[in-house]
Amino acid sequence: MKPSWRWSLAGDAAISQQVMLDARRVIFGYTCANDVTAPDVQRRHGLPDYAKSFDTFCPLGPWVETGLDLGSTRVRCLVNGEVKQNGRVDDMLTSVLALISYISQAMTLLPGDLILTGTPAGTFSRWALSRWP
Repeated sequence: MKPSWRWSLAGDAAISQQVMLDARRVIFGYTCANDVTAPDVQRRHGLPDYAKSFDTFCPLGPWVETGLDLGSTRVRCLVNGEVKQNGRVDDMLTSVLALISYISQAMTLLPGDLILTGTPAGTFSRWALSRWP
């Protein structure tokens, strides 16, 4: 998708709606991703990307959901049986459709590309990572 418009946070509502409809048409489906970070490596090297780039550090799946209603979807994370995150997708700071529209301004998105969007409220914070062994 290569839109002819420029992204603007103060954009016209009618254009924004059109952008969202374009983004919705290119989504194949949704899956889970575990965006693993090695906090000890991040602390030692100060490089977040490096601490996320080891083999096996982004497991996906086990399936792709093609009929998901994001408005009613919750993201829940448990660590050793303890709930660490529990939030609704529609509470994210930026919607999935807006992210796709924004990202496509900087790079060409091809069939099969994955976008990890982040999560709604309740994610691990930096202080929680600092407590990790």
